[in-house]
Amino acid sequence: MLDTYKDQYNFSNKAVLTSIDKGNNIVLYGSGCNGKSFLVNEVMDELIRNEYYIIPYPTKNCTSFNFHNHLESLGIDKWIVCINEKDIIFTTLSEQSYTFINMDKFCYPQYTALRSGRNYN
Repeated sequence: MLDTYKDQYNFSNKAVLTSIDKGNNIVLYGSGCNGKSFLVNEVMDELIRNEYYIIPYPTKNCTSFNFHNHLESLGIDKWIVCINEKDIIFTTLSEQSYTFINMDKFCYPQYTALRSGRNYN
């Protein structure tokens, strides 16, 4: 069991690096203040070295067909995206293949209340 935020984050970091090594697309999911963007920035050198495209946040109104065509038109083979809405999984990403890393239950203890207005204590 992953007891601390640090354990959870390190587990996700390892999962991302493993996915990059395998050439898998990556979806980081979580409601907020759990380290998704921080993780992307932390592994940026590996993403660049392995020619990953960092996808800006897709909208749930974007169809899987449009999303696929957009990636194809840009010549994008490997990508990573951070999302915080489950609907996007069932719309935009519904026909994509990816490694899903659920960071939703992770709560960075020091800054969560400051950034999101929520308090996890």
